[in-house]
Amino acid sequence: MVFDPADTLACMRLVAGLADLDTGRAVCHPTPADPAGTWLGVDLLVALGKRLDAPTLERSSTRAWPLAGVWLRAEPIRDLLVLRAHLLTPRTLGRLVVLGQQCGVRLWLIVHRPALRAAQQRTLDQTGWQTMGIADLHRRWPTAVHQSDPPPPTGDDDCFPAVPGADFLVFRAACRQLLDPDSFAQVDRCYRDTMHQLLAWLADRTSLLQTMHRADLAARRDPIWPDGDEPSSIRVDRDRARQSLALAWDSFTNLVAGRLVALTTTDHAPAQTLVRLRAVQAAFLRYGLLLNLDPTMLAMAGHRDGRPTLTPQVATRLRGCCTPRYTAAAALALATGADAADLAGLHLGALTGDAAVVRLDGQALPIPTHARSLVRALLIQRRDQHANANAYLFAGRAPGRRASDDTIRRLLEQATLHAGVAIPGTRNVHRPAAWFAQHGLTLTRLPVPPPKVAPS
Repeated sequence: MVFDPADTLACMRLVAGLADLDTGRAVCHPTPADPAGTWLGVDLLVALGKRLDAPTLERSSTRAWPLAGVWLRAEPIRDLLVLRAHLLTPRTLGRLVVLGQQCGVRLWLIVHRPALRAAQQRTLDQTGWQTMGIADLHRRWPTAVHQSDPPPPTGDDDCFPAVPGADFLVFRAACRQLLDPDSFAQVDRCYRDTMHQLLAWLADRTSLLQTMHRADLAARRDPIWPDGDEPSSIRVDRDRARQSLALAWDSFTNLVAGRLVALTTTDHAPAQTLVRLRAVQAAFLRYGLLLNLDPTMLAMAGHRDGRPTLTPQVATRLRGCCTPRYTAAAALALATGADAADLAGLHLGALTGDAAVVRLDGQALPIPTHARSLVRALLIQRRDQHANANAYLFAGRAPGRRASDDTIRRLLEQATLHAGVAIPGTRNVHRPAAWFAQHGLTLTRLPVPPPKVAPS
């Protein structure tokens, strides 16, 4: 119990400055005139990083108190500071004390009066408590007060060198000339690896490319008959060749778009994506394909757009959601690239107790430290429901049944809507063909046959 009878601004600044979820401290600002304590549950969720409108949008206002208990344990919070605690009714105060005990939280009540009311005093007398002054509170956390704002997060641990915007015909030579040896070695390694992958991928599709080339020749063949004298059968054959060519080309461009999305999924910077696409251009040219790239469009699209990634910024946005099913589904999809079917089949035993690792398709995949609480909240909620290790993480409506794939997709779409992030497997993520156009890419065929590839 910390008393500040004068209700000083210094006390407010001191306590507000202690809020730091990463170090296990949360500061709650109770809503005034809340005799039933209904809004205090929402206030606790806001103190835990949830958006103020999230309980209403997610229709979870009536479950605010249980959700606050889940998130207090998931973060985990060790110290919960409540300003203006003298405004809480004895019933609300008792409920808050019980919540703190259940979650193993040290509760700090900041009272802006000389003393508590008698009813409040009787409520607190049922538990152990002690008083502390503002000076003592300042000494309790000397390094947490008046600290400067942290630098903005960079979002990426890996650093990829900046590269020139030269066209693909001279791109590699420009990089060799302009970059230092270490940077060029990193860029060239990425370039050559992408080139080898694309050449192998194109070699497997040589038959399709040759078929399209023959259809193109048939569609372009000049008629040897004067206008109006061409036999209808020849005209029909030419129309069929054009139609077949259009269908095959549409299918091929979709395959290319999907391949490029897969190639660039793990890139950490726009420069890395540019290097890969320059290598793709060079590989395609060898097969009679011209890939045009507008680097400006690539920069505008953003190197994280539509890709499985879980940066600290994305985790912070997801933390604004109250519903653990939303945050867990989104975090697992972004951290592992799992689709709806993968998530629907997950059991509680597939995750470690601290949500640091998830086992998916026989592989142990790590979950970033800054996002583990997003998954841990659902683990805690499911354990509160007495689910064992063999139970499904995302339970269906019927006991013991798993959620359907469509249910998982809806969860991801809701998380996308509420958090404003791109999540694979949702309608908000661009399809491969749309991604192709969005990044300023156009693919055309040159009037040359693809090379003959010897069978391996």
